[in-house]
Amino acid sequence: RQRQVVNRHRLTNVATNGGAINGNTAHDLLIANATSGGGAITINGTAANVDLIAGNINAGSGNVSLISNSAGGTVQDDGSVLTRITGNTVTLQGAGGVGSALMAMQTTASTLALSDAAGGVGIYVNDNNTNGLTLSSVTAGGGAIVINAAGPLTATSVAATADSVGNN
Repeated sequence: RQRQVVNRHRLTNVATNGGAINGNTAHDLLIANATSGGGAITINGTAANVDLIAGNINAGSGNVSLISNSAGGTVQDDGSVLTRITGNTVTLQGAGGVGSALMAMQTTASTLALSDAAGGVGIYVNDNNTNGLTLSSVTAGGGAIVINAAGPLTATSVAATADSVGNN
């Protein structure tokens, strides 16, 4: 079974037993707790300056995508050490940045796909998968790329496309 959530400001305790969770929002959204039991979890910011704030998001063996690519849109961590984004492939895209130097995104993934746009603050992620992490596509258009991995790290494609402090 699939759940569709549109134009909400907070997702709390959304769960499926293997079904997908899909949402679109034109407003800032805190994803406090979303679990899918293996189904994909996809949340899209559809307007400028939408902040997607990630709490406990667990797709199990499914994939997670948090995308806020309109001007100024960001993907941010909720600031709790008790929450994490868990999935096979985790895709985080924010035109204004992914995480921050003060609060990196917390993930447990096999593969990460990450991007920010020109003028963004950069990409900041801490992953705790001790079995290894693959960076399939990482592009920082406006800031540093800082990724900490608990296990072996394989980088397939990583690029900082602007000359910014911290990405040299």
